[in-house]
Amino acid sequence: MVPDNNFVQDDVTTLEDYLAAIQNRKWVVLATALAFLGLAYWLTSSTQDTYTAIGEIEVGLSPVNSTNQNLQAGNLELERSRLIGNTISNEVAQNLRAQGYTVRAADLRRGIDVSFVPQSQRLDLSYSDIDAVFAADAVNTFINTYVDTRQTEAEEWYDVRIAALEEQIATAVATQKELEQERAVQVAIRSRTGATAIEVTQAQDEISAIQTDINALGSEIRTANTELNRQQLARRSLGSAASVLLAADVPTSPDGIPRIFILAGALIAGLLFGTAAAFLIERLDTTARDESDVALALGARVLASVPAFPLGNRSGTSSAIMLSEDRKPRLAISREAFRRLRSSIQFASASSGAEVFVFTSAFPGEGKSVAAANLALALAQSGKHVALVSADMRRPTLERILGVPNHEGLSDFLGGRSEMELKSIEGVENLWFVPAGPPPGNPGELLGSVQFETLIKELRTMASYVLIDSPPVLSTADAATAAAAADGVVIVVDSRRTETDDLLKVRDELERAGSSIVGAVVNRTRARRGIFSRRDAYAYYETGQS
Repeated sequence: MVPDNNFVQDDVTTLEDYLAAIQNRKWVVLATALAFLGLAYWLTSSTQDTYTAIGEIEVGLSPVNSTNQNLQAGNLELERSRLIGNTISNEVAQNLRAQGYTVRAADLRRGIDVSFVPQSQRLDLSYSDIDAVFAADAVNTFINTYVDTRQTEAEEWYDVRIAALEEQIATAVATQKELEQERAVQVAIRSRTGATAIEVTQAQDEISAIQTDINALGSEIRTANTELNRQQLARRSLGSAASVLLAADVPTSPDGIPRIFILAGALIAGLLFGTAAAFLIERLDTTARDESDVALALGARVLASVPAFPLGNRSGTSSAIMLSEDRKPRLAISREAFRRLRSSIQFASASSGAEVFVFTSAFPGEGKSVAAANLALALAQSGKHVALVSADMRRPTLERILGVPNHEGLSDFLGGRSEMELKSIEGVENLWFVPAGPPPGNPGELLGSVQFETLIKELRTMASYVLIDSPPVLSTADAATAAAAADGVVIVVDSRRTETDDLLKVRDELERAGSSIVGAVVNRTRARRGIFSRRDAYAYYETGQS
């Protein structure tokens, strides 16, 4: 865009700016979005989905590791270590192999994750694997193995003590019976006829000692029976030392963000990034794309905007679209653009009296010759007498567009080698054409000669309009020289590559030469069809008449 130093305005970015950037750089936005989408698709396709199964265990009361032989809650840190330890993992691996899985205990220990919630008796288990069914089976096997192991340990703890008490009681009872038999022998000795006083005394002492032992054994048996009853009662009332709070189900969705969400997010990110890139490119781009840019740079109004021709109409006689009867929408719109240009030239001529116009551009290849040729045809088709001069003797183009041989022409006349002979265009009335002729060695001097000025004056008397196709302004000085014989200059601007800085230079060059810029033709503009526009809207142009 061209800065205007005459006033200051806030450079505020609006939604319209972003929409314009998207419209002008839609391929940047689309390519960026597709790149993001493709990268996301490749990343999600190159990695295997993993599935995580989860389960929960409630750690109950157990006498194992109790300091007072009473039931107590488990130490979760200790239980977690036991759960992922060698003993249980080896048993889990064996159980899974029995189910048909090929797995090692070491792999299970690496895959299982066990955590616990403080101030609770809950262990949380999770296992991740590319096989969802195996992940669930692994968690459930760990849970069942741990629950069975802890329950078995608690029951065995009681069974061992009960067995020890029963053995203690049985031993005490047997010993008690032996002592009672021994006591009976001593009683018999004491009561035997003829026993001496010493024998009686000894037997009585033995009886007393044996009775003391029998009484001690009786007390031991009663204490052991009491403890046995207590242990048996505790064994019978033992609850679940561990239980399953949540069995693992087979996970149905892979871990992480679902792939469809990743792809959608990548597409949105690509669109946003592409929009930002398009906006940045748009801001950094100094190409004169819009009519306002061109008008501000040249200090003249835009006479018409001509859309880009189809590929088949961009060179040779096919670019003379005003002679074409092809009813394709794009050509119909382009023809209508040249009719608007014709109206603008006629209005400029009526308001200023201008009759001779030089067509030029900043650089070669911007479409000045095509614009001049089609405008001349449009004016002639409206009944106006037109003279078209091919003054770009360095690179003559009008001859190819109009299909006229370039054996002799303007260069011969200005060089004094022949008389000027005007050519007519087959099938076109009211149009005279001056070919460029063979390339001379001094085209600039010839355009500044009295002969050229005389030729233009003569053409003024013959035609209503004289259109001169001159070389680009920034390539040679020929355009400024030719403009001295004209009433005004029309600048053809390629909206896809002409920089605003170059237009400022064109303006300076022509102003220094004393030439007046009548207006500009914005060439090869982008089609701006809305999302909801209909193709049959172009039917108006297809049936339009000159």
